[in-house]
Amino acid sequence: MLAIGEGATPVFRSISYYIRHTLRSLNRNRWMGAASIATTAIAFFILGIFIMGVLNIQAISKKIESNLEMVVWIEADTERSEVENIKTYVENLGNVTQVKLVPKEEGIKEINKNYFNSETDLLKTLNGDNPLPDYLVVKVAGPEFVKDVATKINALSNVDKVDYGQEYLDKLMALMYWMRLIGAGVIILFLLAVIFLIGNTIRLTVYARNKEIQIMRFVGASNWFIRWPFLLEGLVLGLVGSLIAASVLYISYIVLIDNVAKYVSFLPLIKDTLIVRNISLLIVAIGTVLGGIVSFLSLGRYLRL
Repeated sequence: MLAIGEGATPVFRSISYYIRHTLRSLNRNRWMGAASIATTAIAFFILGIFIMGVLNIQAISKKIESNLEMVVWIEADTERSEVENIKTYVENLGNVTQVKLVPKEEGIKEINKNYFNSETDLLKTLNGDNPLPDYLVVKVAGPEFVKDVATKINALSNVDKVDYGQEYLDKLMALMYWMRLIGAGVIILFLLAVIFLIGNTIRLTVYARNKEIQIMRFVGASNWFIRWPFLLEGLVLGLVGSLIAASVLYISYIVLIDNVAKYVSFLPLIKDTLIVRNISLLIVAIGTVLGGIVSFLSLGRYLRL
């Protein structure tokens, strides 16, 4: 028991020293610290805006993709029982999520409702002869499955044609691909810019304290003894800066989305506060770790002198 206590005392003393030294250093160099915090806060706030923008673009693209439908036109003289068989076959195809049968009776009612006044009876005008075919409205799991499913359905007998807007689909898929690619690229590039910006700011802070580092070396302090206070200081600066950025991002996004969503209700914007909170927490975690790592690495050149 004594051995453990004796061994633990120097460790606690060292920890206590590092914490006290870090707090004194932050107070002594508060203006440089404030500059580091401000730089970190601004950089991560802008990064958070880009991330939320990309996530909203992803949500809009998923909504568009989920609304993609193909229309399967059945030959006009096909028996209803055969139409039901075709519907069952399509429902059992892989990647098909929904199949709706629109019988010709319902189709002519829709035309009558949408294109004629309430006093007109289109079916009576046609002497009871309904020229419309039955058709199926089919939804699939994703736009990448549309062509394959359409090819399989087109091969069935009694299927006249399958409409899914191939040209529109190809352009939509290309647009979604490039939007995702550019969005990911922008986030990566901006994250690198954040690292560079914060790194330079902390390097300036370390450079301003070069004499302090050299004095500690002259009196025999080990490299790790010198590194720990700077590492803790970098963690604190990164934590405070990213916490400010995350808080402002969270509050401003919630306020903005509440005011904007009612004007663009047709867009599936992200309104889930849990997602915004998770992004904010991620920013705090990245900012804290990044602050510590950059401070740790920035000392390298001075400890090698």
